[in-house]
Amino acid sequence: MYRISVIDRKSEVSKVFAASPLWTKRQDFEYVGDLKEEENSIEFLKKTNTSMVFINSDNRDGSEISVISDIKTILPEVYIVLVSDNDSFKSVRNGFISGIFDYMLLPVDENTLENILLRLYTDLGSKYIYKELSTVITSLIETIFSGTDSIALQCRIIIDKIYSHFDGDILTAFIVSEKAKTFIYDEILRKAPWLKKFTFKYNFIHKTGDYPENRYVLTEKWSADFQSITDTIHKYKILDNSLIHDIGYYVINNVDEHLSLDSVSKGVFLNKSYISHIFKKVSGISFINFITYVKIDRAKILLMDPRLKIYEIAAQIGYNNPEYFSRVFKTVTGITPNKYRNKLNIKNN
Repeated sequence: MYRISVIDRKSEVSKVFAASPLWTKRQDFEYVGDLKEEENSIEFLKKTNTSMVFINSDNRDGSEISVISDIKTILPEVYIVLVSDNDSFKSVRNGFISGIFDYMLLPVDENTLENILLRLYTDLGSKYIYKELSTVITSLIETIFSGTDSIALQCRIIIDKIYSHFDGDILTAFIVSEKAKTFIYDEILRKAPWLKKFTFKYNFIHKTGDYPENRYVLTEKWSADFQSITDTIHKYKILDNSLIHDIGYYVINNVDEHLSLDSVSKGVFLNKSYISHIFKKVSGISFINFITYVKIDRAKILLMDPRLKIYEIAAQIGYNNPEYFSRVFKTVTGITPNKYRNKLNIKNN
């Protein structure tokens, strides 16, 4: 839980805060009171264990409020928001130079207040991930690309570390875990951009309003999702062979286009006969079958999105005839696209 307080010499802001329904609406924030005497601010903030303090500027800018400097020096972990009726560039700029976290204009708006409070999660999560999780995250990413069998263990280590750090604050731990998962996903895509088309991004992005999940359920989801990425990397590892690398990755990167031996030949500037020969020799499968398998792998990801209809998925990956697409999909997987989607417990819109 984050504790919120106000420093306000005239009690203009503190009265609004005290009467705000936000503290009842959100159980993750608690309003702990206000202070008029700025000279007692450090003692007050320590006593109330304040996470974020709102300071009424009273027609001053950040550079003129000495208490801001005191707080940033003695209690650097406390977030400061300057509340003012002056929106001039100079005042706002001086506030941020002085070390404030945000700037809020009077009169106090409930939505603006809530948005500022929610930024605590984002900022704290980012700082924690960069400072405390970099080593274990790097280890997990290396494991994902190497294909070793310790994905589940490393996912558990990261989540246990997060929940131990935010002991008792389940909501914050959950949000930071979700943010860490997105961070890891983005780092993976930075190393291998082609994976973007073969992973369901919504498995790695926190959706606002999600209810905090049990940490063990969360660990299972992490393990399954990152293992899926590992399996995909391993599946296409053969393409690292220098003889077929450019050919294979041209298909992967252009999977949503109408692909053929002729179009790939033009794309990689190689003879069609050479492509067919070398690809079969190195990979063990025909080049035309490889195109089909890649497109079906892409279709499997698109089928995870309940907003997409089967004919839309077919068209997106270059099949003009959805019935033909369904036949090809069944030939490769053994089931139709609809049955595949049903197995995933995804409702077909």
